[in-house]
Amino acid sequence: ILYSLLPFHFKYSPRVTFVIFTNALSFFIIAISFNYFKWLMYVGIGLASISTSLGEMTFLSMTTLYPKNIAFIPYAIGLALTGLVSSSSYAALTLKFRPDQTILFMSFIPFLLAL
Repeated sequence: ILYSLLPFHFKYSPRVTFVIFTNALSFFIIAISFNYFKWLMYVGIGLASISTSLGEMTFLSMTTLYPKNIAFIPYAIGLALTGLVSSSSYAALTLKFRPDQTILFMSFIPFLLAL
């Protein structure tokens, strides 16, 4: 019964759409609850974890559709660069803005990546 509920039974486009919206929602929830509602901030962190995990499963499974040298190496490089660029941009933006403003500003990035 649980096997039928696993995410790899859905097509790619609904999974990617779900990842984009849950990721953007997690940024927004964390930004609005930054100093006021700790429990809501934990909900946002949980949503970010779910969207990141599902996104990695989805895009890694897409690499099987292409030859190994064309798909997996760029996926791995892109995954590493994403961590470096996102943490560096967050650190740079927090020098000028408050952390909650920075997270709210970064909430548009999932939609930008959808293009």
